[in-house]
Amino acid sequence: MKYENFEVLGSYSVREGGYINFSMGKNLELGTEINTYIHELFHMYLTNCSNLGFLLLLFERECSFALEAEDELHYNKIRELSEMIFNRTIDVQEIYANNQELLWIEDKFDADLKRKSFEHKPKKYQDYCNEMSVITNNENLNNGEKRYWIEKICLHALNIQISSDEFLNALKSRQKLDEYFSEENHPKTRLNIALGKYCRNENFEEAVEVNPYKFFSKIKDLGIIKHFNMRLPGWDQIATIMNNKDILNQINIKEFNELTQKRMDEKVKLFDFYNLQVEEVDDISDHLDFGVFAIKNCENLTNKENFYFITETSIDTIPSYVSDQAPYHFLSNPEIKVIGISSNEFDIINMKPSYIDIKETPVVVLVESYTDAKEIINKILLEGELYIGDLYDQSMNNFSTVLFFRERTEPKIIFVFPTLKKLLIRLVKELGIESVLVYSNNEQFIKTISVFGNEVELLKFARWIFSFILKSSCRFTVLEDSATKMSFDLTKLLSNVIMKIRIPDYYNKWAALPTKKTVGEPYYALMEFDNENNTGAFKAINEKTIIFFYNKSDALNHKKSLLKNKSMSDKLEVVGIDRHYWNAVKKHFLDIHLNIFICYDARGNIGELIDLKKLDGFINNTHRV
Repeated sequence: MKYENFEVLGSYSVREGGYINFSMGKNLELGTEINTYIHELFHMYLTNCSNLGFLLLLFERECSFALEAEDELHYNKIRELSEMIFNRTIDVQEIYANNQELLWIEDKFDADLKRKSFEHKPKKYQDYCNEMSVITNNENLNNGEKRYWIEKICLHALNIQISSDEFLNALKSRQKLDEYFSEENHPKTRLNIALGKYCRNENFEEAVEVNPYKFFSKIKDLGIIKHFNMRLPGWDQIATIMNNKDILNQINIKEFNELTQKRMDEKVKLFDFYNLQVEEVDDISDHLDFGVFAIKNCENLTNKENFYFITETSIDTIPSYVSDQAPYHFLSNPEIKVIGISSNEFDIINMKPSYIDIKETPVVVLVESYTDAKEIINKILLEGELYIGDLYDQSMNNFSTVLFFRERTEPKIIFVFPTLKKLLIRLVKELGIESVLVYSNNEQFIKTISVFGNEVELLKFARWIFSFILKSSCRFTVLEDSATKMSFDLTKLLSNVIMKIRIPDYYNKWAALPTKKTVGEPYYALMEFDNENNTGAFKAINEKTIIFFYNKSDALNHKKSLLKNKSMSDKLEVVGIDRHYWNAVKKHFLDIHLNIFICYDARGNIGELIDLKKLDGFINNTHRV
């Protein structure tokens, strides 16, 4: 949804197989989230179900592969053809999306909201709506029938005979393609003709049989497609509906629509570096406020040895993105407390940034896609221990949200995923992580961002990351601010606990506590749990001495013996003492002169009090048992 003289609220792109870019902050501020989402979904749907849409998706893939092959001449040729076709579909796309959006709003809400939505549109978009007024104002048609006829007419407009010799010949040059679209083959002309026939109650449909794979073979033989040699994801299902729609029963269509809806939801990006509008500045150091994003693979880089640095700031009180190009060592600037990167530059296989070394400064990975988020979380579940938090539970009727997560033993790598609330709910359900998900009004949420150490630094981080994602000033005193709305519970939580007396570096120690999944390196201990959360309390011999078991079985047997004695063993769990936890708390243990008794063999009563420095050497030079 692009309004003239208005900030872009959303857009649909055929890049990466087609996806929706959604301006999270502006839509939240204006209350246009549903309108924009539905509008862009209709753009995606019409692209996926039309012949010219299929061709645009195919050309986009070809351009991507041509770039990889460094075939610049072919890339420029296909890009030019693609842009010519795309520009000729715009009117039909906007007529379709604007009218379907308003009819959807009327169907799901009421006519009054539909009227208000129409009135908020700029004149150009109102004109797009009026193109179909002969259908939308027809009182003899119900809402479903209106949507049906608009879809029929717009699909007809874009379903030209792309397999015909005439069209294939037109693809050989810009001039020939321009001539092809000059008269009755232009999508807008086809729409006008079809609409005229509809008004006269004449049949406007024509037999357009396109086998996408035969078509692909033809244009490959002509040299129009040279590099792409795979089928488009999801096209099998779309082709099935296009070619067999008359024989599919209602159940199959319903199942297909549900599958299509899920796939379209996965293609919604609430943050996209590719579409950021940035203003280049002479020295980004002048605009640093806690952190900066570092992008390596950027078309704007003039010196490929440099990084492209981006941050959010206010220019004349207007929230803006600013950028600068600088060498890698710029990241050593002491004002940079956190480094942000895109998930596109994160090595998921090795779970580390592709171009940045993890040292003292934490790294935030801004996850741009549902696929990446699911893959990363699943890898953490398989190989580690997951901390994950959502901003609000389902009692809050919020359209979008931001998910924070990390692996327990990697506090310096934080993943942040802006997404649709319904997509998050689906993600949590599919991965079976309902029991570990916490919300930002729960102190357990802080574990996801504990690396920042104290409430003041946590608030600074929250302000920085929400300002960046939402392109907002994030002034906590202004409730209308989109970032303030989104982070309200988190900032309230941090403000409520800021006056509590804590031990030094409390949050890092607390977040390092072993969970029920933690494997000993090599020791085990009995610790108290409140539901699923480790309280940090040990089952001790006395107030100054705790027990570490060398064998997990001895720890489990000790717990059983406590149960027989009717002690509080129902709250105790056997947990592994790993290097991550030990290194977080060892200084504190030394400071309070804690004694640790190592039980080597419970049956043989073999054990000893051990010097903590000696124990440190054992733990940091051992393998898991």
